[in-house]
Amino acid sequence: MLENRGARSIFAIEANTRAYLKCLITKEIMNLKRASFQLGDFISYLKQTQESYDVCIASGVLYHMQNPAELIHLISQVSQKVMIWTHYYDQDVIQKNPNLPKNKFSDTAETAEYQGFKHALYRHNYQAALEWSGFCGGGDEFSMWMPKQDILSCLKHFGFNELKTAFDAPNHPNGPSFCIAGSQP
Repeated sequence: MLENRGARSIFAIEANTRAYLKCLITKEIMNLKRASFQLGDFISYLKQTQESYDVCIASGVLYHMQNPAELIHLISQVSQKVMIWTHYYDQDVIQKNPNLPKNKFSDTAETAEYQGFKHALYRHNYQAALEWSGFCGGGDEFSMWMPKQDILSCLKHFGFNELKTAFDAPNHPNGPSFCIAGSQP
């Protein structure tokens, strides 16, 4: 979609080997000329890169992190614009969702601080999903989910003051989700 809309260059990182191969197949089938896909770790790349980007799109990434605030901070170092689609923690919604095993999430928040930003994190256990032959997303045994308000506050803490949300889906089968776009002035 980005290439069809005129993006001059698209650089994408995929951590999962099988999903990466699907990206390469899609690139070939769609005859994408300005997209480059790399197999690797998004965090490691952001920590070492000297590049800057017009926009950073992190779709389906934040909720797989063990330190989601770190990811937001690193994005703020390489781009003044961000779009994130992610799941977020909302205890009431998660407990009422029949698709989610009740022991998949911790009920108690862990208090965390990163670069002066204090926030709550809730452990999300991948459990049997790690045994799937398909794709479950995370490579570790668990990730940490932030409440929606903490995600918004984290973006503001790291300079993304102009925020717009969309596609808020509290009843998403895999947990509440939303999309947020932010820019630094």
